[in-house]
Amino acid sequence: MRKLILGIILIVGCKEIAPRETSAYFSLDSLLNKQSELLQNEDVTLRKRAIVGNDTASNEIKLDSLGWANEFEFMRDLDINKPALIGRYNRKVVDDINSNLKVIDYSANEDNLRIRKFRIYYLDKPENIRIISAMSKESNSIFKSSKKIKLEFDEFDGQTVLTSYSLRGYQKMILQDSIVFKVDARLMH
Repeated sequence: MRKLILGIILIVGCKEIAPRETSAYFSLDSLLNKQSELLQNEDVTLRKRAIVGNDTASNEIKLDSLGWANEFEFMRDLDINKPALIGRYNRKVVDDINSNLKVIDYSANEDNLRIRKFRIYYLDKPENIRIISAMSKESNSIFKSSKKIKLEFDEFDGQTVLTSYSLRGYQKMILQDSIVFKVDARLMH
């Protein structure tokens, strides 16, 4: 009898459980994973220019999978699709007044949320992403920062592919000067 019960427990316990759906908002992380896969399989050169304070640097490089993962790391920080953020953003779909694109606009409904805005601009249907923009702000008694990011996409061979991105922002720490930074990157396909 004991063996029978143990056998039933093992059979029931080994059953595959369907994953829970936790995707309340757009998953930037999933998009970046897909882009990383696409870009590492193409002959893509990344042309990047960065300005931090008064210092400027430019370079052109070809990246492998680890390189793309590192390159996208700061973008992943702006993903709002996390269980702790469910219900904390208002979502609306509007027409972009400057183009023929539609915009899915996620706005923070609480002042203490770091990511204030997250927008997806698309052509005809949400899968045809053309631009993603996000804005974050952080502030406490010793630190203040703001970032704006913009990712631009186009369609190549039936797939949406990242073509450029930019990052703008500043950081201010108590008793130190503000640091303004700007990064522009173009992917040469």
